[in-house]
Amino acid sequence: MSYPQYQDDLNTMLEAEIFALAVCSTGIRLARTRQALEKWQQMDELQSQHLQRLREFLAERELNAVVRPWVRLQGVALATEVSILPWTMSMQAVHDASQPFMPAFQRLAQYGDAETQRFLEDAHAHQQAIARIALQEMAA
Repeated sequence: MSYPQYQDDLNTMLEAEIFALAVCSTGIRLARTRQALEKWQQMDELQSQHLQRLREFLAERELNAVVRPWVRLQGVALATEVSILPWTMSMQAVHDASQPFMPAFQRLAQYGDAETQRFLEDAHAHQQAIARIALQEMAA
């Protein structure tokens, strides 16, 4: 599998997972209600599992992805900022933060070959699910 933005998209996919995990982990530490804590914990568990699957996917195919050093800090900063907001506004921020990663996930899923297609489609669906969960939480 190869296309012009392939390496950048692999990097973005890993960065998205590192960012999301930092948001969730920080959300757990800063949760102000039991309900928020439980929701952050559920999201954190899903993010941790997906990050592990992504790392296995990269290792099995001997692919390398690089994470810019400040990505995790951006996730921590976002969660710190939204921790003082009402839950629905926090979820708006999570939804908005997930959007810049979408094009990379879409391209990876689009250009996946027979060996990688299922994982890349699942990764794209996972990213879409994050946005959907945030929208559902905003509507609640």
